[in-house]
Amino acid sequence: METQNNEPRATDAVLGGYSPPPVDAAVLGGLEGLTQRLSVNLNNLITAKRQQDKLGSELVTSAIEAHWSDLKKSLIHSDQDTPKALAEVTLCPQDNSRWVHSIDLDLDEVILGEKIVAYRIQWFSGHWSCWYVPGINDLYQKQMESLRRVWAHFNDHNHQYIAIPREGKPNLRSFAEFDQGLVPKSASDSQVKMVEADASSEMRWAQNLDLNLDQDITGHKIIAYQLQGLDGEWLGWFVPGYRDIYTATDFSRYRLWAYFGLLNHRYLYQG
Repeated sequence: METQNNEPRATDAVLGGYSPPPVDAAVLGGLEGLTQRLSVNLNNLITAKRQQDKLGSELVTSAIEAHWSDLKKSLIHSDQDTPKALAEVTLCPQDNSRWVHSIDLDLDEVILGEKIVAYRIQWFSGHWSCWYVPGINDLYQKQMESLRRVWAHFNDHNHQYIAIPREGKPNLRSFAEFDQGLVPKSASDSQVKMVEADASSEMRWAQNLDLNLDQDITGHKIIAYQLQGLDGEWLGWFVPGYRDIYTATDFSRYRLWAYFGLLNHRYLYQG
């Protein structure tokens, strides 16, 4: 079965010629009508958040919650044209020595039937490691032992991972710096880091679907990211390039990191 792809194409038609009225313009239906109009369009929402003191926090919060509800409903569907939130899978030791004896980057697909985007290990002390990304920061070697990937610890440690279906592998962004060195002794020196940030009111995130937009805005190449609703709930992880485009009720299309301008968020990036 041919896999569909909701990534933008050169032949795509783009809706244009429409400029929404100012977010504080008078609207039929009063406060309820304004709330509904704001909740439909992400750019209006981000602008409204910037003008929250003028519009009122109750209005802006209601509009964000309505939009957030529509977004979460879209994640329930399983078709290829809707975003896919990826779970953090937590597993007990697998007791499978194949993880130990090979550094093949496709070993995850062979054993799990999935492509691991990032993973971490729970050490025997109970603490969790930093995040590792296959091929970027997960090679290590002990004295008198062969070279291994950190996922060798899947054999005898609890672990978590974020993965996409194997057929989604071609949609992953490329990272040219594969296996450039061993795991650093200090997590602060790792090539993969986590950022947690408040809503930025940054409009550029919603401007286009360009996969390099993260580097233009933050200087970081994002590996995976999460969004937090106003209720504190975190959605599952999203991976740039793999089913992370949302079509809003006004038919605008956004890569989900566009919500960095509206919601608290965190992301793993290659540093």
